[in-house]
Amino acid sequence: MKIEASSLSFSYGMGKVLDSISFSAQDGQAIAVLGPNGVGKTTFFRCLLGFLKPSEGSVIVDGRNVNDYTRRELAHKLAYIPQSYSPAFNHTVLDSVLMGTTASMGLFQSPGKPQIDRAMAALDSLGIGKLAHRPSLKISGGERQLMLIARALVQDARILIMDEPAANLDFGNSFHVSSRIRNLANKGYTVIFSTHDPGQAYRYANRVVCMQGGRIIGDGKADEVLDEAMLNSLYGVKTAVRSIEVNGRSYKVCLPI
Repeated sequence: MKIEASSLSFSYGMGKVLDSISFSAQDGQAIAVLGPNGVGKTTFFRCLLGFLKPSEGSVIVDGRNVNDYTRRELAHKLAYIPQSYSPAFNHTVLDSVLMGTTASMGLFQSPGKPQIDRAMAALDSLGIGKLAHRPSLKISGGERQLMLIARALVQDARILIMDEPAANLDFGNSFHVSSRIRNLANKGYTVIFSTHDPGQAYRYANRVVCMQGGRIIGDGKADEVLDEAMLNSLYGVKTAVRSIEVNGRSYKVCLPI
């Protein structure tokens, strides 16, 4: 399934936030979107999701304009995982995931065994099946992010858009969430996620998009795009990029200097 933005622009009042962005993504890609605060990453995501209507250009999802879908139809194409989530009610993890099945059911239909089986399969695939009956307010932030990803998976959406999914997580939870994001791309999902950590882009993305001033200024493989000059330009900090070798495998790291 393909998502494509063509000459996409968006303004809040007289202030242009996105300026003629063209972008496309296909199955099996894990795409990290980087850029300093205020460059339009969240607005870009909202346009891709159909939450905002661009002032110019278009977003095409699976051959059709995103604004021509009903919300129910679009739920089978795109899923959104927010940066943070505080449940209003203390539903169990399983019940929270089952909310993602509503787009596939009638107005007064309740989830049955097929939906429960799908929800459990999604939780198991992310390694948190044992949390199914735990209250969602009694799990860690990383586990809650994985719960939201499971909810997106049971929508049957093949394009997952994530706004800083590892933000505010400790080192271990950040690793677990980021690793599973890359695994989803390996399984054929399209995953587009924003991050402020170049290290996550090096390790977990097979493509990087760099944004500055409402435009895309870099797009390609992380090793090729995220060099010292690009990081200096994005963040205004002189940065050293180095390769380290661990157990015969090479990793890129960056340090502000």
